[in-house]
This record gives sequence, C-alpha cells and structure tokens, in this order.
Amino acid sequence: MVTSIPKACALLLYKNLHLPVEEEDEFAGEETGQPRTNGAASTESQ
Repeated sequence: MVTSIPKACALLLYKNLHLPVEEEDEFAGEETGQPRTNGAASTESQ
C-alpha cells in the first residue's frame, strides 16, 4: 500500500516504463484521410 503521493507517483512511473515509445517518423508515410486542423483556429471562429 502506498502511503504518500511521491511514492504513488514513483510506483505509477515504474509500472509505465515497459510501454513502448511511438516515434512520429513511424507514421510519416501513413495517411489517415482526415486533414489535421489547428485547434486554436477552430476556437477563434466560434
């Protein structure tokens, strides 16, 4: 049982160390079919 916030954070970070890191260049050649839009531009028009 974790009794402090720093210990809880350390435990969660330790558990997530095994997750693979996805690089942006891995998906450079893939097309999603949906153009990316700037979120700031869409909120300004509202």
